[in-house]
Amino acid sequence: MLGRPDAAGGSMADRFSAVFLLLMYFVIGTSLVIELLVTRNYRVPLLHTAGLGIMAAAGSTAGMTGLTGCAALPAAILFPLTSVVSILVAAIVSTAAFGERRALAWYGTVGFGALTVVLANL
Repeated sequence: MLGRPDAAGGSMADRFSAVFLLLMYFVIGTSLVIELLVTRNYRVPLLHTAGLGIMAAAGSTAGMTGLTGCAALPAAILFPLTSVVSILVAAIVSTAAFGERRALAWYGTVGFGALTVVLANL
């Protein structure tokens, strides 16, 4: 339904992407606040949680923007591209933000993960 053309000639997804993103983040934020109020788990460190939330929101927004820009590509190229980028970004974040050590096994895991996605799509 969102991919169909609207009266102006563009797609509904292009026209309402900002509304979709706003509603998506609103629902996620609201569900987290409700979960916090129900469980009363106030021991969560607010500074770390807010930092991770901001980082996740920025990454999600950048990913959705990049995906929108690449949406015209064929699925055989788009899916492996987004999957490999996701693997690489998660690997970089794990070392930069969480201090994971980069050993030979780390490079092997990241490399074989990317290679697996590419080979699975051949």
